[in-house]
Amino acid sequence: FSFTSFSQTSSGRVAATATPVTVEVAAVAEVVQKASDTEPVALTGLEDTAGISFPLASYFKTTTFTDADEKVSLEITLPAELSLQKLVGASYSNLIPVSSASEVSTYSITVDQTSFVNQLAGYRLVPSKDYASSSASGSNITIKAIAYETSNGAQSAALTQTVNLTITPVADTPGALLLARAATTIDESQAANGSAVANPAWFQASDAVKLSVTTSSDASEAFSVEIVASSNLLLAVRSGSAGSYSYSTQTPVNGSYALSAEQYANLFVRGKDYESGSASLTVRSVHTESWGSSVAKSADSVASFTLKPIASGPASAPTLK
Repeated sequence: FSFTSFSQTSSGRVAATATPVTVEVAAVAEVVQKASDTEPVALTGLEDTAGISFPLASYFKTTTFTDADEKVSLEITLPAELSLQKLVGASYSNLIPVSSASEVSTYSITVDQTSFVNQLAGYRLVPSKDYASSSASGSNITIKAIAYETSNGAQSAALTQTVNLTITPVADTPGALLLARAATTIDESQAANGSAVANPAWFQASDAVKLSVTTSSDASEAFSVEIVASSNLLLAVRSGSAGSYSYSTQTPVNGSYALSAEQYANLFVRGKDYESGSASLTVRSVHTESWGSSVAKSADSVASFTLKPIASGPASAPTLK
């Protein structure tokens, strides 16, 4: 604008030369503020979920976002096992991180201030297969927001929000077992006869029911074998070498036996002393997650046994008198 001085009388006006004045209004970015003084609501989900809703706009106040010339840049830091997706039309599209290092990925999103809420709708987090939090405390996601002017690049101070994310592990169902021998006949066990101890015949359990795998593909899961046996069967894990084998009798807990894959590979069964008749062995694979109490079991595989009676003989020889 300009200033002009002048003289004025009833007969006319005499003006001086105008003096121009220039005023420049510098653009200043609005300050980004937290949406609440309390911690943001934690995010939760299950392992192998299709996606966890990520309400980015809810973490910041939008009442000051009224300048159509300003934008807000968000820098989002996630564990590398998580990917960030945006709903585009009817399907989700993966965003590409701007950097990935030390098991951490960083994403960058820029939106208009006046469309902050709308442009930040439709985001979700997707964990990679078999990924879950290492503990119930979860892990943190950081979101750093900076407002800036497009005309001169003026920036606001950065505001960082921290959001906790916990992905609860879910055990995968083990593969089916192979029932190699559905029915087997074995001799009943011979008990001690006086001072002499009989040598009972043991049957290897894996000859009847074979494991399809002996580990879980998920590193956080433990693989084990659960067995339910009829009361007339005795279970033992064999150790040692041929000619000097020893058998460690197993004791059921709450009606079942829990063994490692290695123990099952050396598991043998026989009838209890002097018992004959029908018997059964039910075997299932079990996956147990490291935390969260998630357990998955395979379908049961049942092997049937017939304990064939064997004459034990007299306790002692006749005495000639």
